[in-house]
Amino acid sequence: MKNVFKTGFVLTVVCVISAAVLSFVYQKTKPLIDQQREKRIRIAQKEVLSQAVVFEPLKIGEKELNIGYNDIGNRVGVVMNISAKGYSGKIDMIIGLNNEAEINGLKVLQHTETPGLGAKITQESFLKQFVGKKNDDLMLSKKDSSGKIDAITGATISSQAVTVRSKKCLNWLNENYYLRKEDKDDQVE
Repeated sequence: MKNVFKTGFVLTVVCVISAAVLSFVYQKTKPLIDQQREKRIRIAQKEVLSQAVVFEPLKIGEKELNIGYNDIGNRVGVVMNISAKGYSGKIDMIIGLNNEAEINGLKVLQHTETPGLGAKITQESFLKQFVGKKNDDLMLSKKDSSGKIDAITGATISSQAVTVRSKKCLNWLNENYYLRKEDKDDQVE
């Protein structure tokens, strides 16, 4: 009976010490991890909207986007972080649109899709299909004969997740940003 209490006490002490060490390491590394994540996002913003040199955040309701400006201060587009539910989990992406509401670039930041199949959503050959597309063009060609995006073989769910979420993002931006911007531009003239 004494051995059971002794073993239980030792295990409790080990667990408490382990939890304290993990907490300490987390507190020390979290700022560095956040810093690296922000750096990756800034780099991705430049990749999906390469004409922009400065990005200014804009919050519309609950959503946050970044307006891109060129070196002489002209608005060149908008960048927004988006997420989709893929086959294996969450897919974090960043999408850049030009002033005509066409996709300028799309990049997958993080995912948990199946290596060798769904993970191909990060490949340039898949993502380049989105460039220059508008809202009505965002459909998979396998699902809809008028679609202009070719799904990745064996990864239709992942392909569909990226396509549908991009389309929803464009719908939202058209309703909440582009149309509002045009109204404001009309009022100025």
